[in-house]
Amino acid sequence: HQAPSYDTKKTRSHTSSIIRTRSLAGPRHAKQELNVFALVCQQLSRCLHKTRTLYSKPIRNAHELFVAMDTHETGYVSSKELLAATQRLDLGLQPEQVQAFCVYLGGEGRRISVHVLADAVVHHQ
Repeated sequence: HQAPSYDTKKTRSHTSSIIRTRSLAGPRHAKQELNVFALVCQQLSRCLHKTRTLYSKPIRNAHELFVAMDTHETGYVSSKELLAATQRLDLGLQPEQVQAFCVYLGGEGRRISVHVLADAVVHHQ
């Protein structure tokens, strides 16, 4: 079972991408939460513009990044997995920002599907 790969090229207009990003989490979030969401997405997307590795796995696209983050191989990224990955990648994010991002996308369960995370990062702008 092979998951689809995600193209990081901008294929949508800026306006439609903002609408798509906001629709991922719904209308229940305040502007500050949206700003944190956008910041985390921006930092994660920067990893895709360089040939990098995470836990010795290449991360050339969003799918590979989140598969590498999913260290328990559950198809979901937990807040702990995401925090560990952002620290290992030295993205300069605070634990509170990563936690808020997880709540924003994953709700109280704080488990986010690899596909939702990849979609958010690719289409955040």
